[in-house]
Amino acid sequence: MALEGGQVVGTCRLIFRGRTARLGRLAVEPAARRQGVGAAILREAAEAARRAEADRIELHAQTYALELYEREGYAGHGSEFVEEGIPHLAMRKSLV
Repeated sequence: MALEGGQVVGTCRLIFRGRTARLGRLAVEPAARRQGVGAAILREAAEAARRAEADRIELHAQTYALELYEREGYAGHGSEFVEEGIPHLAMRKSLV
């Protein structure tokens, strides 16, 4: 969770399945976007996954945000697909 002035401006969810962490529901308040909040959340999620001894993180990225994930070391795999009416790409990042 990311806080600014005591208010939540960003969050995500990590679910663990064996040694794989599944990141989902990354959300940043519109006013806080493009200020590094999403990147900071991704870095903290990776650290939390490492502490839990996960080997990798997987996620479904909305295609408009691919650059954010790529800058943080995630790589796409497979073909683009539609989830909840929004184009996505499966991505993963090794933690080892």
